[in-house]
Amino acid sequence: MEKEKQQDTPESASKPLHVDTLEDSDGRATTELHGNTAPNSRAKTRLPKFTTQALFQMFGPFRETVQRDGLRVAKVLLSAFMLAFSVNVFLVPSGMLSAGFGGVSLLIQNIARSFFGVEIPFSLLNLALNALPAIAAFFIVGRKFFVFSIISIVAFSFFVDLLPTFQLVDDIFLNTVLAAVVGGIASAIALNANASGGGTDFIAMIFSTKFNIAVWNYVFLFNVVILSISGILFGVAPALYSILYQFGSTQILNRLHNRYQRKTVFLITYDVEPITTDLRELTHHGVTVFEGIGSYSMQTRYLLYMVVSKTDIAHIKKYLKDTHQEDQVFMNIGQSESLEGRFYMEPME
Repeated sequence: MEKEKQQDTPESASKPLHVDTLEDSDGRATTELHGNTAPNSRAKTRLPKFTTQALFQMFGPFRETVQRDGLRVAKVLLSAFMLAFSVNVFLVPSGMLSAGFGGVSLLIQNIARSFFGVEIPFSLLNLALNALPAIAAFFIVGRKFFVFSIISIVAFSFFVDLLPTFQLVDDIFLNTVLAAVVGGIASAIALNANASGGGTDFIAMIFSTKFNIAVWNYVFLFNVVILSISGILFGVAPALYSILYQFGSTQILNRLHNRYQRKTVFLITYDVEPITTDLRELTHHGVTVFEGIGSYSMQTRYLLYMVVSKTDIAHIKKYLKDTHQEDQVFMNIGQSESLEGRFYMEPME
């Protein structure tokens, strides 16, 4: 009877259980059990180790988004500060007005102060005027564009109220030039970060998104109308200098805002593939291939023709460098003044 009980008992039950804890290449803890375990055995195993590397793997995509959006916020705040500095240091001391709804806010503020003796906060006027265009931009341009633009508007409004107003130089022409340079660069920083200073920038981006064109010159005409009203009420000379300021800042903005600038690219290469497919996938633009003969080598060459956005040029150059084709490809880049037909534009967030 004693023997039968021993035969019914699994042989493996008498063997000791040995647990090894190992770490894989990612630093995660795993366990290995040596020996056969019985169903009712209570082996204590160690939980997976929580490491910094595992944390980065878990939140990797979110980290990239936070870094990208954090950089956009920094650019937007820098742009708002530069615009407010331009207003308080160059424009207001010289009696000039800023662009867009900021200029309209200053005009209303001047009218209320001069004719009615009422002091209205700039931030209140600027936020009220931007409300309707902001809602339209939310639905037409993009949600993130709306959010970052609101940050820009709020920051600019409060910077204008918080920064002191003082005159750096007493030459009105020099103030005009400096205001145009600082204002144009500041606006371009915000727009290249897919944000805006609000007001007429909202309206411009709505029309640009709808019709795929830059409309900054039309915005300039709107500003001329506002400045003409200011000239009738408060003097012609400051209004004329304000128009000169608007013209200068608009030209700088047209030059620096990359989204609606197109470039024509010609590449001469030895082979059609894989460069044609790679460029098409990289830029989301088509490639037209012409076959020809090099007059010096009398060998077959291929001419690749593309029209891309200005921001794509840096990506193409990086691709050629990373694939070690810089010495094998001859590239010529030209300005596309006018374009008709379908052209892919990366949607704004």
